[in-house]
Amino acid sequence: VELLLKDQSGGTLYASLLLSAQPITVTIEGSNENDDLWIDLSGLYSTDASGTVTERFPASLVFDALGGDDAVAFMGDSALDGSITVHAESISLASGRTLNASSSVLFAATADLQTLTTENAAPGTISGSNTAAVTIEGELQAASIRLEAVTQGNVTTRSLGNFATAINDFEDQATISIGAGGMLSADGDIELLARRTTTYYAQGLV
Repeated sequence: VELLLKDQSGGTLYASLLLSAQPITVTIEGSNENDDLWIDLSGLYSTDASGTVTERFPASLVFDALGGDDAVAFMGDSALDGSITVHAESISLASGRTLNASSSVLFAATADLQTLTTENAAPGTISGSNTAAVTIEGELQAASIRLEAVTQGNVTTRSLGNFATAINDFEDQATISIGAGGMLSADGDIELLARRTTTYYAQGLV
C-alpha cells in the first residue's frame, strides 16, 4: 500500500510512503503557513452488502497542522485500521462520505491567538478573528469519538494618551456542527466540547 501526498490543483507529488500490511501510525505535520489538507483513502475502502467495512487503510493517522490557519477535510470514503487524530483550526467530513476507524477518533480544532499586545498614545483598536470549527456532514464511525473546538489566547489593547479609547474588535467562535446528513456512531463514548477561552482586555485613559 502506497500513501501519496499531492498538490490539490496540479497533482504535484510532494511525498510518498510505502506501507506494510502491519498496522502502523502515519504522522503528517503541517507548516507555519496556512495549510489545506484533503484526505481521500477511498482507494482502500470497501464494504459488504450489510455495510460492514471489509477493506481498510493499514495504519493509524495523525495530522498536526502546527502554525498558520489550517484546514483538514476528509473528502472520500475512508476506513483505517487504528485511530485518527487531527489538530487544526478547521476540521470537516464531507457530505455523503463515511469515515470509519477501528479505534478512536479525535478531532481537535484549536484556534490560538497566543499573546497580542498593542499600546499607543492615540486611541487604539485591534481587530481580527479567532475561529475553531468541526463540521460533520457525513457519517463518522469509530470505537470512540471526541470532537473539540476551542479558542484561546490573550489580547490586550492600551491607549496611553489622555482621553484615548481602546477597543478590541474580534470575531471569536468555537463551533461543532453536525449537518442534516451528518451522523456520529461509536461503540463507546461520544464527546463534544466547544469552548471559548480567549481573554480580551482594553484600557483607555480619561
